[in-house]
Amino acid sequence: MRSNLYSTIKQSAALKRINNVNVPLYYKNISSNKTDLGGENTELINIYNNNLVNIVNRNHYSIFNISGKTARKFLNRLVLSDMNNLSENKSFNTVMLNEHGGIKDYVTVCNLGNSFNMITSPSNSLKIIRHLKHENNENNNINEITEQTKNEFITLLGSNAYKSINKLLSLMKIDYNSFNMKLFETQMFKVNDDSNLIVTRNINCGVNAYDVIIPTNKKYIVKKIQNDDNIRFVGDNAYNMANVEAGHPIYGLDIDENVNPIEARLKWMIPKSSNGKTLIQDFIGSDHIYTKHGYIKRYPNVRVKMYSLDKNSSIPKKEKSIKSFDEKTLGYITNVYYSLYSNKVSAYGYVNLMDTFETTNIYNIRTMNKRVLIDGIVFHLEIM
Repeated sequence: MRSNLYSTIKQSAALKRINNVNVPLYYKNISSNKTDLGGENTELINIYNNNLVNIVNRNHYSIFNISGKTARKFLNRLVLSDMNNLSENKSFNTVMLNEHGGIKDYVTVCNLGNSFNMITSPSNSLKIIRHLKHENNENNNINEITEQTKNEFITLLGSNAYKSINKLLSLMKIDYNSFNMKLFETQMFKVNDDSNLIVTRNINCGVNAYDVIIPTNKKYIVKKIQNDDNIRFVGDNAYNMANVEAGHPIYGLDIDENVNPIEARLKWMIPKSSNGKTLIQDFIGSDHIYTKHGYIKRYPNVRVKMYSLDKNSSIPKKEKSIKSFDEKTLGYITNVYYSLYSNKVSAYGYVNLMDTFETTNIYNIRTMNKRVLIDGIVFHLEIM
């Protein structure tokens, strides 16, 4: 992906050939103002210098915390990627869509265990919080949504960035055994009774990066690590340009609400089944994308086996529909019989995967104790 700004910056950038693409190594900053965390914004950023660690002040980004019993299901409707595949202490980059399938924002979602953090683009915070609260209101305000305002947000770039994280933890007197994170892993360190340090390993500007959320009352420690010769602050403009040239989308430049994920070459974010077929879950804008790009399939029907929980129940003769307890039709039975082996009424049929299980994760589905109704009789359902 090449941004429109490439021609205007390449004259001030040293180029390096990477994967048959000329990648700029240095970017001039447009602004040289001091950062809130201290230190001058440097004039140039060299993102491929193995010995250099660049610190980007990202306080103008908004961080929202979503918690509640249905937080995962709530986010599954809001973002394109499948939240059911986001395990605890993991993160991913994804997009939020409007009702027409256009990209509302490019966000990072982190699973903190009891809640989720969502990092949005800087120009979108007001729009996104309104969107979150509106959808939560439609969901009877089950989940709690709060904006994290008592934190500082920085990103450390470079292959040696982990050394700076180690020093940061040491200066904050945080007790930890060892700092060794895999890509897209999130770790939360307790600072005091009411605040935490959150570190997420990511890929920014095409290089190793750590997104760090620090309690505001500890931001003075960031100034201490900048005294190292291999650490320097870089400006946001240089950071954004480096991200774009590395192929990472920037909201408002490559993507906006008039561009859908497939046009933005983000089709890889759309959830896929175990056999590799592209599927669409019921997220906002899914109907529009399905209509515009018919080759994307909806969640298929899957074959299931059922047996009655009542040994004295009779074989359903008229009703062939498989229904939920709220009378929603999930699928249909193909054959039903009395099993002498189990001494129960058994049946085979097909149900819609998402309507029935609300996930595509086959491992989670197999652990579910799913109950359905056939002609008013309660059946236990298992996926085949």
